[in-house]
Amino acid sequence: MQVKSLKIILAATVVSAGTYMYVPSSFADTVTNINESQIESANQLENLEIDGVKLDKAFSSNVLNYRATVENDVKNVTLHITANADEVITINGNKVEDPTNVTLNVNSGDNIFSIVVDDGINTPVTYTLSISRKLSSNNLLQNIKLSSGKLSKAFNSSVTEYEVEVPNKVESLTVTPEVFDAIERVKVNGRLLNQESATVKIPIGKSDITIDVTAENGESKKYILHVVRADDSVHEIPAKKPTVTNGSGRTNTGFPVMQTGQKNSGFLNNAQGTSSQKTGNQIKQSQAQLSSLSVSSGTWNKTFSRDEYTYHIAVGSSVKSVTIDAIPRTSGASVSIEGGESTIQLGDNAKKTIISIVVTKDDKRKTYVLVFDKDVKVKKTSNSIVTTNTSDNTGHTNNNVVTKNVKYANQNQTKQSTSWWGRLWREIKSWF
Repeated sequence: MQVKSLKIILAATVVSAGTYMYVPSSFADTVTNINESQIESANQLENLEIDGVKLDKAFSSNVLNYRATVENDVKNVTLHITANADEVITINGNKVEDPTNVTLNVNSGDNIFSIVVDDGINTPVTYTLSISRKLSSNNLLQNIKLSSGKLSKAFNSSVTEYEVEVPNKVESLTVTPEVFDAIERVKVNGRLLNQESATVKIPIGKSDITIDVTAENGESKKYILHVVRADDSVHEIPAKKPTVTNGSGRTNTGFPVMQTGQKNSGFLNNAQGTSSQKTGNQIKQSQAQLSSLSVSSGTWNKTFSRDEYTYHIAVGSSVKSVTIDAIPRTSGASVSIEGGESTIQLGDNAKKTIISIVVTKDDKRKTYVLVFDKDVKVKKTSNSIVTTNTSDNTGHTNNNVVTKNVKYANQNQTKQSTSWWGRLWREIKSWF
């Protein structure tokens, strides 16, 4: 009876122990599964994609950084976002009303978009999307406009060389390059174009204007304008030797015969000692000349002409320096300003400063001379006046200035005079 009772108690104890261990285990397992599910789904996107653009990797809710690249002509993209309905989506701080269709503007280079997911309860999660838009490779011009003359052919972006002819009176040309994109950088003759156009001085003859266009990505293209400025000088026409009738009725060819009583007909140039004929034909002008000459300050005594080589320029006493701008009339001619600098210093007390400007073309050479007359005022003082009396053998003073040179000169003259008479008297005495 006792053994049977013990078995019943033991069985009840085992059953009770199994029931106690099972219930807590089952409850704990259920709670753990619910927490993990909530953590995985809180503030995470279900999907992220760009319309027509591939991400650098397949989307995953646990991956927070993505990149994409678009061509330079793509100005904006459409983003499709899938998330829970109770989650608020903001991009770069701006709330998105319809996450399934979001338009993003993209500029050249890298564009960073921060996508924040927030349900108002859990910690917000931030996804980062970097979209790189390629830099522009456009280095073409749309057109080239000129202030004078015209291109030798209709402008074409792919054609890089043109010829331009302008009359002699055109000393400068304004060039306006028109670009396709404002981000293109343009240089005219090496100088960066900060405005719409650039003005270039044009010498007589042939010269080039270069236009360099650089794209956003650094690639460049060069356009060249071959400019020809007309030369209005008349080339020398060989003149026929004049035929002159002498007194006997015969004709002589060559230089004219000047007869008694005849006036000089202009064939003989007495100043040069050589003969030249004035037939109305203009003499060929030298290629070693200036087309323009100017200075930064002063009043000219006459208007500049390339056939005039000496000028006087009046400047005020306060002018310390002047800058000379000399342009040759022929391409290839060189200009040399005395001293090697275009800016000339004028002495404080110098009334005149003479500067020579030499123009050289092949074996031809011309020199222009500028005489700067400075208004220098000299104060006169009584101490600067010295009076002498050559009839007196003694020194005189005037305002404490002694004219000893006069005294010495008169003494020497007297000494020489006495010595001569002494010698003469001795000669006369010797005769006796």
